[in-house]
Amino acid sequence: MTVASEPIQSVTASESAEHCARALRAHPAVADACAEPDGSRLRAWFVPDRGRGRVPARGACTLVDENGVEYGGALVDVSYDGVRVRCADAPPEVGAVVQMVIESEVLGGIDGRLGRVRWRRGHETGVAFEGNFDDAHGLVRFVQAFIDAACGASSESPALSPQLRARCEVACTVDLGSAGACAGRTVDLSASGLQVELALVPTVDWRDQKLVVQLAIPGAPPLRGSVVRQAGNRLALSLAPDDVAARFLTELVAASVRDTAVARTTLLAWLRAQGVNTPVSLHAVESIPRDAQGMVDARALPRT
Repeated sequence: MTVASEPIQSVTASESAEHCARALRAHPAVADACAEPDGSRLRAWFVPDRGRGRVPARGACTLVDENGVEYGGALVDVSYDGVRVRCADAPPEVGAVVQMVIESEVLGGIDGRLGRVRWRRGHETGVAFEGNFDDAHGLVRFVQAFIDAACGASSESPALSPQLRARCEVACTVDLGSAGACAGRTVDLSASGLQVELALVPTVDWRDQKLVVQLAIPGAPPLRGSVVRQAGNRLALSLAPDDVAARFLTELVAASVRDTAVARTTLLAWLRAQGVNTPVSLHAVESIPRDAQGMVDARALPRT
């Protein structure tokens, strides 16, 4: 007897592109994205923004432009890239260089530094740091103050609060001493701690033990730290103070979703996990051009 079977539904190129765009927009480090068919491949554009280590923040923030005009407002969140501010009135124009006068109990006073307006939506605006921290550690201390405050009510250490960290996935190897080396990947990463997902479930309790993590990035310094939590195949480590490692990690976290080899590797792995099997070429952009109806204006997308 012949059993009738349902016809196999083929996925069109446009449906595959839409699936790719939805998967990218779902990544915690992507603010917006779009994709289109490109022969046997997909071409995708993404805006690196949302979730890049943003930490909820409280405090007054006044933006002062180059003409001395003040825009009063309040902090919404901070990250290794800059701050998001909700202004009382319309914020400064995109591209404007401003001084950020931040007054917060978290900082113990007033902090002033330069920034550049990257985007504005309604009364909210994103202001990127202009690199005028004394060094990478000054940036870490600034963000860390808000992370500590946000985690203050939790029994977990800041290193174990993934919702407050940039989700930077990087392949790595963990030296388990006499048990040998084990492959894995970082799940959450910061200058003070990280979580690693191992390829195997360890049979030894590594809590309070010191381990070395080597990221699969040429020139990356070894990361030395103590295991503060172990659950299944995941280890959370608090990193030992190390100037070289802290500087490297600060730069890595800040750049984890920019158009770099690390960004492409991270996002392409994410797409494969979301079932996007078509080869994809990725391009980072400042914004996705859209028309008055909110539809992507494909003609305005960069093609180089």
